[in-house]
Amino acid sequence: MFKVKLVYLLELRVFSQLFLFLRWEENIIRFILFLSLALILNPLTVQAAVEGKTNKNISIYRYATSGSSIIGNISKGEEVTLISPKNNFYEIEYDGVQGWILRSSVDITVVDGYISSDDVRYRSSPHIIDDNIMGTLNSGTQVDIVAVVGDFCEIRYGDSLVYVSKEYVSSDKLHLIPKRSAPNLPQQRKEPDTIALPLETKNTNTTGKDIAFLAMDYVGGRYVWGGNDLNTGVDCSGFVRQIYKKFGISLSGASYTLVRYGKEVSKDELTYGDLVFFTSGGSGIGHIGIYISNDYFIHAASTKSGIIVSHFSDRKDFVTARRILN
Repeated sequence: MFKVKLVYLLELRVFSQLFLFLRWEENIIRFILFLSLALILNPLTVQAAVEGKTNKNISIYRYATSGSSIIGNISKGEEVTLISPKNNFYEIEYDGVQGWILRSSVDITVVDGYISSDDVRYRSSPHIIDDNIMGTLNSGTQVDIVAVVGDFCEIRYGDSLVYVSKEYVSSDKLHLIPKRSAPNLPQQRKEPDTIALPLETKNTNTTGKDIAFLAMDYVGGRYVWGGNDLNTGVDCSGFVRQIYKKFGISLSGASYTLVRYGKEVSKDELTYGDLVFFTSGGSGIGHIGIYISNDYFIHAASTKSGIIVSHFSDRKDFVTARRILN
């Protein structure tokens, strides 16, 4: 009898502990369900910090309304961390205090971003032209974005401010930073249709076919911004200059400068060796190549493509063509 009672008590204790365990598990499950529901209704977001500087003495409001109670003050010129925008306010954190300030009272100084593609060109000005390309950036490169200027992001790279097409910059904070229009390009001085070639080239026997055939020898060559060596790398204008230089014909300048040489010819008149000019996405001349024949031209296209042959009619940004040789 005693043994049966002992077994009964032991079994009762086991069941009690199991019951408590099951209740504990039930509470854990309830907590997880509650937390999941809370995250669905009010999701947590991890946002990159945005830095700003106050442009006057300001108040910190408890809520995003000027009728809210004031919970702090910030002097002009102080740096603050901006968390998120709402209406005319920014949620901020300053000296351990979190609240809201008027958007107009702070100037954004920088937001974080990254480059979203390979071989993205950065430029010295917010325009697509040949001679403002400074180099390239690869996918994943972290950048500090200072402003949006026209179709470009102004970024801090090293000790300089440079420009990258907005298309290739990713940041969930672009809406926070200042936006301004891109300045107009300096107006180019109008040149006469024909500029005499250097004296030593006037009696040359070189033909357009000579130019085109030599250019074809360099298909597959490297593109290097600012490059002037056909063996180690050239950009689009460098390629044209060096090919003509092989025949003792001296041309100088970037693509929008080279358009001053020779005489203008129409699309229907294009033949071997003519120079063809394109906008390359900008408003002015930004790219150049050498026409071969049968709707093909050769050019130093990009870091990724190098020197290639392309269909002329595929380009919708053609501007003009010039003939250097008679």
